[in-house]
This record gives sequence, C-alpha cells and structure tokens, in this order.
Amino acid sequence: MSEKQIEYVMQLMQDASSACGGIESLMSAALRFVEANTTSVIMSQIFLQLDFDLLQLIFKRDSLNEGLGEVQIYLAVLRWGRGAGNIDINDIT
Repeated sequence: MSEKQIEYVMQLMQDASSACGGIESLMSAALRFVEANTTSVIMSQIFLQLDFDLLQLIFKRDSLNEGLGEVQIYLAVLRWGRGAGNIDINDIT
C-alpha cells in the first residue's frame, strides 16, 4: 500500500465527511478501505491531519483489520494527537 493511495482515500473521506453531512456511498467505500488497510492507514502521514470527528468515526468501527488491540488504538490516537498540534482536552467529548 503506497502512501499516495492512502493519502488519496483519506482525503476523499475528509471531503465526504464535510460535504453536506457526508456522501454515504463514498464514505462507505472509504471506510471499507480503512477497515482493510488499518495498519497502513494509521501509520500514514495523512492520518495525522484528520479532524477529530473523522478519527472518531474510524475508531468506532468494530471491523478494523488485523484485530487491533486497545493498546495499538491508544498509540495511534496518541500519535495523531501529537501530530495534530494544539489539542484542547475540553473539545474532546
């Protein structure tokens, strides 16, 4: 899986998420991609640029590939938090 492929799909997700409440079929296809390539996605640079709502949407999925454990998810979110810059803990509910 190339970084460019991941970046393209993640950008589509970001666009679909913010366009009129999300474009269902595009969002579903992008989420299936994330489910099938979870480790590559969370290790990509574009992952660090996702907004919080999209991050929540991804990690609420029960069907993430490779059976990521809680520690792996925690580390991915921590990596995202460090990469996302300033985070106000009060904004995270």
